[in-house]
Amino acid sequence: MENFFIDDKFYSDIDSLLSDYDYDEEEIINLPDDWEVDCKESKLEPIFAFDEQYIVDSVLMNTDKWEDRFSEDSERIDNEIKEAIKKGFDILKINNSLPKLYYPNGNKFKITKQDLLDYIK
Repeated sequence: MENFFIDDKFYSDIDSLLSDYDYDEEEIINLPDDWEVDCKESKLEPIFAFDEQYIVDSVLMNTDKWEDRFSEDSERIDNEIKEAIKKGFDILKINNSLPKLYYPNGNKFKITKQDLLDYIK
């Protein structure tokens, strides 16, 4: 079992769970036989994804420092900026380069006392 959540806490494996719970072998053996903890599976995903519209909106919302450089035909200029962004940015390459983290994927499972015993053997 790797990369899961218990409540909102991320665990990379059972070892990280045992470290967090501070359980040693004797404590695991002394757990009630019906001990279990609800877990959520996780999936490695980018922290977010850009799209062309987001980049265009971000640029156009932050033009204050260049305001004196824009013409009165702002709609035409906005469209040319949009086209330049579409042609100049490789959205797929940018998104593939973004950091990825583990997020719950909606699937649930349980870790039982027996799982812990199997792990420490």
